[in-house]
Amino acid sequence: MKILYLSPIFELSNDPGSDRWYYFCKNLVKSGHQVVVITSAVDYKKAKIRSECRGRLHTVITVDGIKIIYLWSYPNFRGSFTRRLIYLISFMALSVVYGLFVRRLDVIYSPNSPGLVGYAGFLLSIFQGTPLVFEVADVWPDAGIAMGKLTNPYVISIIKLVENVCYRRAERIIALTRGIKENIESKGYPTEKVKLITNGIDPGIFHPDLFGKTKELRSSLGLNHRFVSLYLGAHGHYNSLGTIIEVANCLKDDERFVFVLIGDGDYKAYLEKMVRELSLHNVIFVAPVPRMACPEYLGIADVFLLPNLKGAFFKMNLPNKLFDFLMAGRPIIVAGEGETGDIVRQAGAGFVVSAEDVTGIAESIRRLVDLGETECKKMGEKGQSFVVKNYNRSNQYFQFERTLLEASGQKLS
Repeated sequence: MKILYLSPIFELSNDPGSDRWYYFCKNLVKSGHQVVVITSAVDYKKAKIRSECRGRLHTVITVDGIKIIYLWSYPNFRGSFTRRLIYLISFMALSVVYGLFVRRLDVIYSPNSPGLVGYAGFLLSIFQGTPLVFEVADVWPDAGIAMGKLTNPYVISIIKLVENVCYRRAERIIALTRGIKENIESKGYPTEKVKLITNGIDPGIFHPDLFGKTKELRSSLGLNHRFVSLYLGAHGHYNSLGTIIEVANCLKDDERFVFVLIGDGDYKAYLEKMVRELSLHNVIFVAPVPRMACPEYLGIADVFLLPNLKGAFFKMNLPNKLFDFLMAGRPIIVAGEGETGDIVRQAGAGFVVSAEDVTGIAESIRRLVDLGETECKKMGEKGQSFVVKNYNRSNQYFQFERTLLEASGQKLS
């Protein structure tokens, strides 16, 4: 099978962010399939053109047997809806043009995030006459409406039209959460067409050696003898990180506690401003780290914080970082009901409070300190066992491969 992956985000092991797509693509190659990736030359986390792609319209490299075509895209998209739109349109236009030159395809695999970039996969699927597998990480326009970013009824109508033509064209739709699957099915699409393949974990990158520098890293960040509440991931409005800053403010007079936020995003400057205005000295910001270094940084935590925004829409949130947190073997505090909280409860791996509940998070942190190191370790071990058993990417890969084969009209050998 010859597969084209089409999305502006494709993060390798030395990049920050999720390696979901890279993991699936490299295993497709191992299974004997041919994979071509068309992606953006912009490092999405940094909003900058990758160094190896500067001054070029396109750059071609091969990694683990995957042919990757990096395309120039407008990079300066931070802090402006218009600039972000230019970034997306520039990638979508070039990706469709370059995609026309990738011949004899069996299937096109196109995630819909960020925004509606999956529409490029829809167009190319028509032009090439190739089956489409459409992956839904965020339900648009529902996500934009829930966050207050989409209010114009005409724009909403257009986006709903785009959403539905992509769904109709797709031979298979991959939903990243149970809530997303139910949302799509509620719009009239058959159950057999919508496949649930959640995010998960590659246990191989969490081997014990990677936790060896934890003590040294804690010392370098000034964390010795302090209880570390940690968040690692995107810093966007969707992530509700203002809640963590408010918790830090609530606990600022207790020198035992420190809060570490690792990553980057549109909302980071606002968070840093909050910290300055509140004169907080118990919050540390750390730049994004490569995927392979994440276990080392996760190891410095005593507890992971995973806040959500209020609202029914956000109950279907199930971020990739949850599985990393579980695999790192530390307790987790989730703020918000829904799938994320359900998993933490099932695993016995921490506490769940209401979304944006500052007092509830602060009390949960204090409760963990009172429970002591032994009980916290037990919680972490329960989470680790649960995620390896239920969300192992090696198992998810076979479901993913089967979905692509079904879409292309082939059978699993």
